[in-house]
Amino acid sequence: MVLTWLWNGKLLILFFILVFAGASALYVDRAIVPIYRATSKIMITSQQEQVVDLESVVSGLASSDTVGINSEVEVLLSLSLLGKVVDRLDLTEDPEFNTYIREPGAKAQLKARIYSMIGLDIAERSMPDAETVRGDTTVNLRRAISVRNISNTLVFDLRAESVSPTKAALIANTLADVYIMDQIDVKYEATQRATGWLSTRVAELQTALEDAEAAVKNFRGNIDLVSQESLLAQERQLKDVRERLEGLNETLAAASERLASLQEAETYPEKAEVSRDPQLRDLLARIDDPNVQAMFDSRYENLVTRTGLEQQQQQQQRIALEESKQKLSEQIDRQSEDFIRLQQLTREAEASRLLYEYFLTRLKETSAQEGILQADSRILSPALVPKLPSAPDTQLIISMWGILGAVVGTALVILRHMAKTTVLTSRELEAMTGISTFGQVPKITARRRIDFVKYCIDKPTSEVAEAIRNIRTSIMLSNMDHEPKVIAMTSALPSEGKTSLSIALAQNVRGLGKKCLVIEGDVRRRIMTQTLSGKSLQSSQGIISALTGEQSLRDAVVYNELIDCDILQAEKTNVSAADIFSSKRFQNLLSEAREIYDFIIIDTPPVLLVTDTRIILQHVDASIFVVAWNQTTKQQVQEAIGVLESSNIRVSGLIFNKINRRTLEKMGYGTDYGKYGRNYYNV
Repeated sequence: MVLTWLWNGKLLILFFILVFAGASALYVDRAIVPIYRATSKIMITSQQEQVVDLESVVSGLASSDTVGINSEVEVLLSLSLLGKVVDRLDLTEDPEFNTYIREPGAKAQLKARIYSMIGLDIAERSMPDAETVRGDTTVNLRRAISVRNISNTLVFDLRAESVSPTKAALIANTLADVYIMDQIDVKYEATQRATGWLSTRVAELQTALEDAEAAVKNFRGNIDLVSQESLLAQERQLKDVRERLEGLNETLAAASERLASLQEAETYPEKAEVSRDPQLRDLLARIDDPNVQAMFDSRYENLVTRTGLEQQQQQQQRIALEESKQKLSEQIDRQSEDFIRLQQLTREAEASRLLYEYFLTRLKETSAQEGILQADSRILSPALVPKLPSAPDTQLIISMWGILGAVVGTALVILRHMAKTTVLTSRELEAMTGISTFGQVPKITARRRIDFVKYCIDKPTSEVAEAIRNIRTSIMLSNMDHEPKVIAMTSALPSEGKTSLSIALAQNVRGLGKKCLVIEGDVRRRIMTQTLSGKSLQSSQGIISALTGEQSLRDAVVYNELIDCDILQAEKTNVSAADIFSSKRFQNLLSEAREIYDFIIIDTPPVLLVTDTRIILQHVDASIFVVAWNQTTKQQVQEAIGVLESSNIRVSGLIFNKINRRTLEKMGYGTDYGKYGRNYYNV
């Protein structure tokens, strides 16, 4: 349903699209100042082996960009760097960036005019100090600058925007130049600081080296000449002494044991055995001789004395070796400590020398770099003067406003249909009531109702005449078993065309050769009498006379030459119309009319206004409900049908009347068969 509404309202949506798009184009052309964008490209080159800060001095490595590309972007957008651009281009004198010297805008002028009209004075804005002006100008410049890194490269786009294309290119190129010069200045300052620090450090290291070498020299002068070779020789000598001492101890132990054995022996055989002396053994064989005993004792005493002397001599040798061992150990320990201390002092002096030589080399390199400093960036391509503005994006703005216009148009179409209370299509009418449509009658230009009837008579091949024939056929085919003979025309409200349709239908049925009677059931307004006012309707005869018995039905009817039918017109009466149609006489009248006429059409009053219709429809064969196109509301139709259904009256069919096909097509409800019908109908 919504898609149908949108398709039907496509012209309205298109109108809003064109209006919004046109207004946005006019606004862009007249009100928005074009902005030009210029772009210069710079590339960050690979780092060189240069000393630019204290970290590189200590580590011996070139400075590395650990922060990355985002850091370079922030540097390019820093206020200190942009401030140099402001100074170089003298942007504090440019109204585009210095708002303090800018001419008042339309809003400010309007405000001043209003204040002057009401007698108020606007305080003039005072000019701030130069530093404030420079800072605000720098901030405004930053809003016009953007930096973008090209993915997977070290290339940056520096974009500058301005109302002047030349100024935009000049700002972009100046920013690139200032950025590169700033890198050189930063490196020069860092090199200066590094040179000063290195000079101080080299002087300190030189003093430390001299002190270390003097300490080594003084220590060598205070000790015996010590070398690793002499220490090894002394250790070998100590080892020999220890080995000799161990052997002497073993010999001394054996001598002491032998002396003890000699002293303990008492008998001559024991003494000969212990001494293991051959001479004593020979004497032992003649020991009985006193002289031999004397010789044996003398020899044995000499052996004991000699063994004791040997023991004493070995003890003296042992003491001497112990003293020699002690001296050698003390000498080795003392010289080892001196050697270790000497090595320590020598290493300290060597370390001081290495540091001194390293920092001296770095100092020379740093001093040499002061005159050959290079920036880590270079300009790949300078900014060119743009030929076309980058903003506003006219196509985007027009497209967005066109989309907005489409949204507004769509919303209006939907709201219009949602707010529409009248019936516009027969499909909608049938879906709402559940009743079939017998015919759709187009609207014609006619001042009077009789003109509509004459139109149908004069143009029998017109679309209107064909619609009446379609209604006639639908009524006749609505009940194949019992062809409807008494037909009632009604509607929800007046002025929906039921009277004109009743007369036109009677005239059309008469064309089939059937005898037809038209009864005017609306005795209050008597619209049919006014419509067909003529010679034949000037008499006072009518339905009241027939019901009261003053006249017979044949005498009460009046023949109308225009439609070639009999008319039973309404008469003025003070009797209630409901009472008239509720009487038995009305039923008898219809029964009599059924005997005389082939087709009887009753024009009844509106359902929602009076109860007459519900009474009349109780006695008819078919009830036809007329709905005026785009006039009768859905609620009115539903209420009228509900009133009839509550009285057990079934509506046989609907007639959709007064359809303005041109307007319907403009609203998007037209169908393709309408254009083909022009070849069949005469207008």
